[in-house]
Amino acid sequence: MQFAPAKSLVYEPVQIDIKSFLNTGAIVQTSADSFKLFCGPFSLAESDSKYENLLYKPNFWDFLDTTNTKLNLFRAVQVIDLNRTDFFELLLTVTDIQQIPQIKWQSADSDSFQNQFLWLQQKIKKNELAKGLPITLQTGCGFSAISKILILKNILEKKSEQYLYGFWDFESGSIGFTPEILIQANENQTQTMALAGTWSKKSDSKPNFQDKKIKNEHQIVVDDILNQLQNEQLLSQTETKALELEYLFHLRTQFVFKNSNTENFIHKLHPTAALGLYPRSNEMFSEFQKFNLQIQRKNFGAPFGFLGQKQSFLLVAIRNIFWSYDEVLIYSGCGVTGDSDFETEWQELEAKRNSVKKTFGLNL
Repeated sequence: MQFAPAKSLVYEPVQIDIKSFLNTGAIVQTSADSFKLFCGPFSLAESDSKYENLLYKPNFWDFLDTTNTKLNLFRAVQVIDLNRTDFFELLLTVTDIQQIPQIKWQSADSDSFQNQFLWLQQKIKKNELAKGLPITLQTGCGFSAISKILILKNILEKKSEQYLYGFWDFESGSIGFTPEILIQANENQTQTMALAGTWSKKSDSKPNFQDKKIKNEHQIVVDDILNQLQNEQLLSQTETKALELEYLFHLRTQFVFKNSNTENFIHKLHPTAALGLYPRSNEMFSEFQKFNLQIQRKNFGAPFGFLGQKQSFLLVAIRNIFWSYDEVLIYSGCGVTGDSDFETEWQELEAKRNSVKKTFGLNL
C-alpha cells in the first residue's frame, strides 16, 4: 500500500506575482507533481473550519506549552495550486543564473551533540528511556536570495518520494525536502507513517535491512504511533519496507485510520518517537529541551503544512535549511537507542547533511 495520491487536478491559468511570492511566501508539495503555493504577507488565524488552507507552522517544542491552546495557523493573501512544469517555468522567469554561490561551511557542533548523546545513554541505562533524538548543527555563510530560487529549481528537477516545503520573508526562511508525512487527511481517512532507520548509499557498502539496532529503532516508532492512536480506528497497516531515496535508505511503515479531528491527531502524534523521546514523558521532554541546540532548533522536526475543511496535509520538517541574511543552518538528528555507537551516529548525521547539500545544489 502506498499513500493515496491527491486527486488529479485540472490547473486553470492563474495570475501570480512570482517575485512577490519569492519575497514572502510558503510552499507545500502534496503529491509527485502537485504544489500548493501560499502568497504572503501572512496574518495569524485561529482554528476555524470555515477557512480552507490555513498554513500550520509551529516550532518543535510548542507542544509543551499547555497554556497556549491556539494552533500556529497563518492565513495567506492568495493560495494557488500549480503542477511541477508550471511552477518550474515561473521560476525560469526570475533568474537565469545557474550555480548557487559557494557556501563557506564551519565544522558541525560535535560537543553539543555528544552532551545530548551521553544524556540519552544514561537515561536508557536507567530504563527511563528507550530512544531519543539528539541533533547537531552546521552553519555556513554565503547564502543569498538567488540561492533560494536555485534550490527550488534543483528540487523541482528531481522525482522522488520526498516533498518540497518552505516558508520565508524578505530577511529569513527555510526550505526542505522531506520523506516523512505526519498527516494526510480527507473526509474519510487519515494516514500517517513511521519513518526511522537510516543507511547512507555508499558504493563500498550495502544496507543491512536486518540490522538489529535499526530494526529496533524503527519498531519503537511503530509502537509509539499505535499507542498514541490506540483510541482511533485503524483501517490498515503496511509491512515495514525500505524506502530508497537518492542518497539514503530508510525503513517505512504506513498506517490508515478512520478520519476524526485532525487537530487531535496532531496533538497525539507530535513528536513521534522518530523525532522525540520514547516513552513519552513531559518531565523528560522538559529536561531534554534545555540543551542549547534543542532550544535553538526552531521548527526542525515539527509539523509543517496546511489545514483545510476537507483536506489537510502535514509534513515533518526535516532535511531542511534555515537562513537569515547570508548565514545558512543545517540541523540533523539521529535515533539513539541502547545499541547506538557514537561514531556510527555521527557518520549518519554527516550523511543526512550531505544528502541535503547535494539535493539542494550546495557545495559540501
